[in-house]
Amino acid sequence: MCYESLETEYIIVNGCVKVASGISAKTVSGDGVVKAQSVHAGDIRVRELECGSVICRRLIAHQAQTMELIASKSAAVSVFLSAQYVKAGKLTVSVSEIDELDAEEVVNLGAKRAACSD
Repeated sequence: MCYESLETEYIIVNGCVKVASGISAKTVSGDGVVKAQSVHAGDIRVRELECGSVICRRLIAHQAQTMELIASKSAAVSVFLSAQYVKAGKLTVSVSEIDELDAEEVVNLGAKRAACSD
């Protein structure tokens, strides 16, 4: 099922949610996959995130693929992060492909830690 847009306080994703344009929520969480043009949320904690733009306070994900990631506090991606632009207070990643990075602090997880994250 694909939604045109989604605006709510809380979204719990345990499968896959596809949104043609944008998601706006206070919290997006669950063990699922989020695919959208944009996601604007306070806190995002999902298994996989695939979208054009992410603007949030905190992001925690196993995998994230986005053109732009802006996390005012922190972003942590335990398996793989792919992004053209990342701006974050603190960025924690294992493996990443980032074209441009603007972060106050970057923590690179070791290969052993990344392999055990699942």
